[in-house]
Amino acid sequence: MPDSVSGRSSSQNGVHLRSAERLRDLCCANRGTFIKVGQHLGALDYLLPEEYTSTLKVLHSRAPQSRMEEIQQVIREDLGKESINSQHQSASRQQIFGGLVNDVQRKTPFLWSDIRDALSLQCLASVLFLYCACMSPVITFGGLLGEATKGNISAIESLFGASLTGVAYSLFAGQPLTILGSTGPVLVFEKILFRFCR
Repeated sequence: MPDSVSGRSSSQNGVHLRSAERLRDLCCANRGTFIKVGQHLGALDYLLPEEYTSTLKVLHSRAPQSRMEEIQQVIREDLGKESINSQHQSASRQQIFGGLVNDVQRKTPFLWSDIRDALSLQCLASVLFLYCACMSPVITFGGLLGEATKGNISAIESLFGASLTGVAYSLFAGQPLTILGSTGPVLVFEKILFRFCR
């Protein structure tokens, strides 16, 4: 007999419930990423049957927890490191920018080979594409900002600011591939700041 609410028979509802419970048990047994996937599935009430979402929602509040000893064992096996705490303690005793200095020392032997590899045609095409992808929103938001600030801050200033912050971030973050650009909230903030300063 079909269920009046869902249009499914009680046997289909039972199959969904059993499958959802098995999926929940599988997530709990495998832990880690499986728990995260189960939590995500439990939030998909607009897509999955109610039996799944109501069964998997318990993973949000009652997910199995791992003991610190288990976590340290995984770190030792996978990364060959002693523990997170010992790494943090050794890093906190180092000088300022110690991580950045370590990164630069580690990457220095590969500097010239990286530059040679960057001169290949495929790499240059990627650089050009990323340049255009990063600069087009900066110019667009710069034009909008120029209209909002009556030309006081426009595309040229936005380009200069994005270039300057991109170079500074690349130097001090130790990560030259970070993509920076203007966004809508920044435009709104600058419009409000301009009106406030007038």
